[in-house]
Amino acid sequence: MAKEKERLAVLELRRMGWSIPCILRKIKVSKGTALRWCQEVQLTDQQLAAIKTEGHIRTAQAKKQEKATRCSLYQNEGLACAANSDDPLLLVGAALYWGEGTKKSEVMLANSDLRIIKIYIKWLLKCFSVDPKRLRYQINIPKIFDETEIKEYWTEQLKDLVSIDQGQWYKTQIAKAKMSYKKHESYKGTIYIRLHDTNLLYKIEGILKGLQEKLL
Repeated sequence: MAKEKERLAVLELRRMGWSIPCILRKIKVSKGTALRWCQEVQLTDQQLAAIKTEGHIRTAQAKKQEKATRCSLYQNEGLACAANSDDPLLLVGAALYWGEGTKKSEVMLANSDLRIIKIYIKWLLKCFSVDPKRLRYQINIPKIFDETEIKEYWTEQLKDLVSIDQGQWYKTQIAKAKMSYKKHESYKGTIYIRLHDTNLLYKIEGILKGLQEKLL
């Protein structure tokens, strides 16, 4: 008798256009049972469209909550790291990233100074155990520069830290604006070191926040 009462309640809600997840939150039956009972109910096109929209909204909300939880977790790791570490490499790397690194979408720093690039790569490898094969590289050069020559320069200069495969290079950016660059030995374009890792980006945000709290 109790099951029949539940079945009738489920059918009533389904005829009203309720989605299965909403019905299950209202009436405590198994999903398989609810699906079996609801087979006899034919929903209108409007009801199906509403259920689909509801599903999209629910999925978006779940993703948003998951992202917020993950962000908080890794930022807190970064805060603890900043509070408990006096590693000069961590601090110098964080300072570099604070001034030169991107704060959205990916972990990235661009510079033309070989020393800065080396410190940054060492920071990623030593402080965060980043797999060097996950790094991606991109250069920005004026039209008068030889792309192959510039890539070979950076590959050679960074070989003590990373071994760069051809597949790790992104498409070269060619400067469109007219520039006063003259081809000389000291300038080798700007190199971008890129890493798609949002969790690490959140952790870096936490480190930067922790350092700001110490200094400001």
